[in-house]
Amino acid sequence: IAPKAIECLNKFQCYESQTFRRNLYSNILNIVESRGNKCNLPQFETILMRRPPVLRPTSAPVKKEVEVNLTRDIANVAVENVNAEYVEGTKVFVSWTLPSDVTPAAVEGFKIIYNALKKASKSDDIVEDVSTVPDDDGLYSTTLTLKRTTRYEIKVKPYNGQGEGQESEPVFIYVSGKK
Repeated sequence: IAPKAIECLNKFQCYESQTFRRNLYSNILNIVESRGNKCNLPQFETILMRRPPVLRPTSAPVKKEVEVNLTRDIANVAVENVNAEYVEGTKVFVSWTLPSDVTPAAVEGFKIIYNALKKASKSDDIVEDVSTVPDDDGLYSTTLTLKRTTRYEIKVKPYNGQGEGQESEPVFIYVSGKK
């Protein structure tokens, strides 16, 4: 019975899994009844079966999703064009760009590293974690609140799930504190 039933199912393009074929005797009636076209199975009454719909091409091409691996070894990446501009009071606007061969999706965020420079030494580094998106020109930016009447060294470092990139070349700025 099983080979004849499968032959009938195949005739009407009713292909089922191996699990179904193993349980054919207990499941055949339920599956065949749900199809809609006529199919004569040995030792079974005539049952209506429905043919599967015919697939017709559409006028628009079907877009296939492509999985793209956007992770990148970021260890050798350093941001470029770091710029620090005094805004007013104790606010400093810091901006930078990624190298042209690095996509924004390869970077999860940036670390802004800055420290106060004193006459004889420099203070410990302060690190701020920044998550920002580029503007239309590919420029990333953030605003820092620093201490007045102090000179600072500022660097930017990208990071992602793989690790951290290289620190940028430092830029220096004096925060006067004037409005």
